[in-house]
Amino acid sequence: MSLNINTTIQQMLNAMKTEAAGGWDKIKDASNSFLQAHKQRLQQLADQRLNNEIDDDFLKARLADEEDILKAELIAEKIITESAAQQAINAAFSVLETAILNAL
Repeated sequence: MSLNINTTIQQMLNAMKTEAAGGWDKIKDASNSFLQAHKQRLQQLADQRLNNEIDDDFLKARLADEEDILKAELIAEKIITESAAQQAINAAFSVLETAILNAL
């Protein structure tokens, strides 16, 4: 199977919007910019997992790295608290991980 990264990124942003609630306006631009800038990397990870080039543990570790980078960017810009950033990011990357695993 394959994964449509554009659809998945939109779903990730929707999950962040839901989780961030009133804080969405503060993180929307930075989150969208991050996901667009990292789209190729996220697609590569998805493709590698779908082609059995990496296993679930490796995928989860790399996605955790991407989460940490996004969290650092949001906090560095002082646009959101660490706790709020983590909740929104967890929601977004849960969508990505689920999409990849469902595509297997």
